[in-house]
Amino acid sequence: MLGVNRVSLIMSIIKKEKPRNEYMRKYYKEKIASLPKGVIVEKQVGNHTYYYLKYRRGSKVITDYIGKESEKADEIRMKVEKRKHFEAMLSELNKEYEMIEKMLEAEK
Repeated sequence: MLGVNRVSLIMSIIKKEKPRNEYMRKYYKEKIASLPKGVIVEKQVGNHTYYYLKYRRGSKVITDYIGKESEKADEIRMKVEKRKHFEAMLSELNKEYEMIEKMLEAEK
């Protein structure tokens, strides 16, 4: 069983962790909002390849034309991947936040 000093130390750390978690959740939400979502789709027409960004808006599937340049498509693909990474990080932070809230509620 943990001693009273250890419990109070752990609770102190959790209390300090909560503002950091809130800050990071806000940071990732802002980053996610600034990045495109979806997937890059290539369509071959004759000898040309055309690139599109395909994503969902509500129940509709939206297809935005990117162009013929693979460099531009690669740039957008990197942003989409970065968004997915940030979404995964936010998901973990949300789980952490729930745990922090439960522990702080249990302390009361």
